[in-house]
Amino acid sequence: MSITWKLKLSLSGDKCHSLLYRAEINGRGVQMEIHTPVRKNGEFGKQKVYFFADGEKREYSSEEELLKALGEVQP
Repeated sequence: MSITWKLKLSLSGDKCHSLLYRAEINGRGVQMEIHTPVRKNGEFGKQKVYFFADGEKREYSSEEELLKALGEVQP
């Protein structure tokens, strides 16, 4: 299973660029955030991607890990 993400928010600042995507899996909301630091010389650093499920405090490091936690992928 693959998640079809929809871009909901895009922020561009002096120190960081951020994207927020949302989707729904079997009636449950999920979120993906991508944060990319901006160096003083204007170059971009290494982006960090985070995944969340609505109603949970836990953060997941990959889409596959999120899907496993929601029971959408067998371990």
